[in-house]
Amino acid sequence: MAKIFISYSRNDKEKVNELSDDLVLLGHTVWFDQHLEGGQAWWDEIIAQILGTNFFVFILSQSSINSLACKKEFQYAVDLDKTIIPISISEEIFPINLLPQKLSKLQIIDYNSENKKSILKIAKIFFETVPITKLPDNLPNPPEIPMSYIGNIADEIDSSESLPYEKQSTFFIDIKKALSDPLLKKDAFTLLNRFRSRRDLFATIADEIDSLLISEKNKTKIILNKTKKKATNSNSNSNSNSNSNSNNNNNNNIKIQKKIDIKKATSKLFVFLVVLIIFTGMFNIYKYFSTKNKISERNIFHDEKLIVNQKLEPPNGHNNIYVSHLTFMDPTTGSSLLQTEEGSLLNDAVVDGINLLSSKQTYRNIKHNEPNHIIKDTDYNLNTLVNITFDPNLSRNEKMSKIINEMMKPNNVDVIVTGQYIEKGPVIDVRPLIIVALDQKIVSKVTMYKRDQFVCKDPNNQNEKTLCKGVHEEISVLVHELLEEL
Repeated sequence: MAKIFISYSRNDKEKVNELSDDLVLLGHTVWFDQHLEGGQAWWDEIIAQILGTNFFVFILSQSSINSLACKKEFQYAVDLDKTIIPISISEEIFPINLLPQKLSKLQIIDYNSENKKSILKIAKIFFETVPITKLPDNLPNPPEIPMSYIGNIADEIDSSESLPYEKQSTFFIDIKKALSDPLLKKDAFTLLNRFRSRRDLFATIADEIDSLLISEKNKTKIILNKTKKKATNSNSNSNSNSNSNSNNNNNNNIKIQKKIDIKKATSKLFVFLVVLIIFTGMFNIYKYFSTKNKISERNIFHDEKLIVNQKLEPPNGHNNIYVSHLTFMDPTTGSSLLQTEEGSLLNDAVVDGINLLSSKQTYRNIKHNEPNHIIKDTDYNLNTLVNITFDPNLSRNEKMSKIINEMMKPNNVDVIVTGQYIEKGPVIDVRPLIIVALDQKIVSKVTMYKRDQFVCKDPNNQNEKTLCKGVHEEISVLVHELLEEL
């Protein structure tokens, strides 16, 4: 029978255990790193197991696709010309075009431990497939241990030498990427805290780090609360069983005790609600001012503000909110990206973000580029927007009034979606920007990328370019979130 190596993300361990048990019952020998803890010895063992395996099974999930260790294991199996079988263990729909090219071309097998047909299908695949057992004459160099690049970053972050903005941005992007790998996540957050303590940290980078740290703390609190609830429910059940077995003579005492317990629980609940209200208020205040400081650095207007949690409403007498989008601007040159490759690719991501929101039942009144409610994406309109936006002689209110009166009102448009694209050495800042006529407000968010990880060759057409894997989706989500926050 076959010798099988399973490459997977730790997030999928429970389902991988089920798959492994089924494969063993079918008579196969299965290896995956369920007992190893990391380090060089761990990685050396993985390399040795891949070398000696007949079948390389790649567990397909969102976690494994983002895992640096899984990517390295898969590439090494490809270099060794191993027989690769991708198995999907979740109901997630994967964009096939975004998978590694050699993986997307393979037949993907669905696995469900409770579905006999899926188990039989997997059994058939391993029975009918003849694995390649001969290794290449010249063995490829094994990949380095996945966490090595974080160690290199740590050395520079801990150094006393000043770090320029470009380097800080690059480090932040690398650490953020490592957070998606369960194997690196703990070390990445430790490194993120050390990075945040640097005195020469730029404000924009500091804000991005704070957002990640706050998000992680909130996730941890949710998990702790769920754990506490389970423990409370367990104790309640045991108390209930105990009470049901008590003698009839103790009924009065039980009733009295229940009243005392209810009073205590009510008192604790009241205290909890007061603390929650205070904490929520403090968090919202912090969120407002931290976001306000972030936005003030964008150089879009001198004193713009980000106002969140206010529902975007149609103007009086209207049933719909009419949204139009214009190509991004480059503030370093004071021009639009209309005739550029980057501008076209960013437009595609923005449109997907708007459509993502308007497709939801709650936001069906948002209409994008409707006839008689559109600012055409032309040189004339873009030059008008650029000239107003970067006019140093106009105040923030004067800029808003000109955009509304000269562009939005004549075209019956309520919201403009545009943005800024800024190149800073090896780093690119992308800042989607929303302008709302009714409340005269502007909202914006920023995301950063390495230049060589922003635009890539289209895997389906090498002569065409596309936004690199994950970039298109992230920008679309940013646009969606900005509109949803209004």
